[in-house]
Amino acid sequence: MKVIFSEGDYKIDVERYFVVTDLINSNETESLKKISSEIRMNYAIFKDKEISKKDFNLI
Repeated sequence: MKVIFSEGDYKIDVERYFVVTDLINSNETESLKKISSEIRMNYAIFKDKEISKKDFNLI
């Protein structure tokens, strides 16, 4: 899943990618929004699920 973060003094948008297959119960938009919101609010908990963009393959 791609999650956009706004970082720094100038609020630059940064894309980060996470493996969240174990967290997804459905493909519903609201469920995915909730997961991305949780990742933004609690990055420290999810940082071990982050992968680099070059390792990300869209299936």
